[in-house]
Amino acid sequence: MFTVDEIRVHIQDFPEKNFLLDEEEFSDEQLEMGIRAAISGFNSIPPVHLQINTRNMTQALKDIMLEGVLAHVYRGKSLQHFRNQLNFQDGGAAGSIDDKGQFYQGLASQMQSNFENRVANFKRFQNMDDGFGELSSDYSGLSMY
Repeated sequence: MFTVDEIRVHIQDFPEKNFLLDEEEFSDEQLEMGIRAAISGFNSIPPVHLQINTRNMTQALKDIMLEGVLAHVYRGKSLQHFRNQLNFQDGGAAGSIDDKGQFYQGLASQMQSNFENRVANFKRFQNMDDGFGELSSDYSGLSMY
């Protein structure tokens, strides 16, 4: 699988890049939970006999799994923003705090949809490829002439 640091590189989650936060947006624990959730999600999409874990993953699968990880962490971030959202109006001026819930929810939905489609396509191809193995025949032991 990939590491938490590799996920951070992909989404550019570094204090110097997050100048409004001045810290990483996602904790290591959140990203590790996202990895576990993506693996669980992959393994629950039919056909379920095609299972993965952190040790049997190709680069193509890592790319698919990254979308699953991001779907999970963005969904969690959207819940945090919805929970802490505050709209206010004072003296004719309106504003809001923590109003990015919709943004993160949209990202999470897009990533989840991409993840599910890519996993289904991968598993469909793998299942068909496994189906064209060797078939035995009762006639295989007979000489032709």
